[in-house]
Amino acid sequence: MGSLVAPVVANIWMEWFEDRYVATIPLPIKLWKRYVDEVFCILEGGPDDVELYDMLHRLSLTKDAIIATIALIKADLALTYNDWVVIQSVLPVLKNVL
Repeated sequence: MGSLVAPVVANIWMEWFEDRYVATIPLPIKLWKRYVDEVFCILEGGPDDVELYDMLHRLSLTKDAIIATIALIKADLALTYNDWVVIQSVLPVLKNVL
């Protein structure tokens, strides 16, 4: 994003996009996080869900600049999102450990 107003414009556009299209997602959304113009979303579903691929196709058709991708993960695998590594683990997570 080269211009100073680019993040603001991206934020406004993404809010419009979310208001218009997120409500049409047919699968339950477990997590939806956005940073400027990138979205990390966890949906309930699996690799055999036709609705999942249909939704990705519809989202990609909304504008030429949108590229919707999918990553199906199995236990103990990781995905990258911006500079983060997101890990799905079958082990329980400990919180507030001193």
